[in-house]
Amino acid sequence: MSWLLLFLLNAVALVLTPFVVGVYVLLGLSIPWWMNTPDDPDPLKQGLYEPAVASILAKYGQKVKTWYWLGIRNQLNGLFWYLAPIAPAGAVRTYTTPAYPKTKDPYTPGVCSVRMTVNGATYWEWNAVWAWSATKCAQIRLGYKLAEMDLPGPVVFCFQIRPWLTINSTT
Repeated sequence: MSWLLLFLLNAVALVLTPFVVGVYVLLGLSIPWWMNTPDDPDPLKQGLYEPAVASILAKYGQKVKTWYWLGIRNQLNGLFWYLAPIAPAGAVRTYTTPAYPKTKDPYTPGVCSVRMTVNGATYWEWNAVWAWSATKCAQIRLGYKLAEMDLPGPVVFCFQIRPWLTINSTT
């Protein structure tokens, strides 16, 4: 599927997914596979390794945590995994900077782009991370999730604007 079609699907998801997931959560319906996170499918434990998600669960309960995880944080994750090509174990990633910016373990601000060729097609990711404070940061990612993927694995499309992340940092 072309980058432009994936971007448009992501743009629609950005607006509609919070409402659709909200309906599923409020009515107590099972979340469809195409909305769920394939790498973290247990609805009771999803995202609890992230301090912000654990805090939402503690403060507001399971329904709000699930709405945040699938409606805001990981919109249509299952669908994007299904549409993704699979990168082989030997795929090589090329970075524009020596350090990829991260939001946790430890926090590293910066801007980086990554490229990978899979079956003759070139995929890219652009990632920027910057600090709000010693414990909060922001992130913009565009392209495909290349740096964080395990090989072999899906080359998942990504368009994320995260203005407020709690970082698990040593700084």
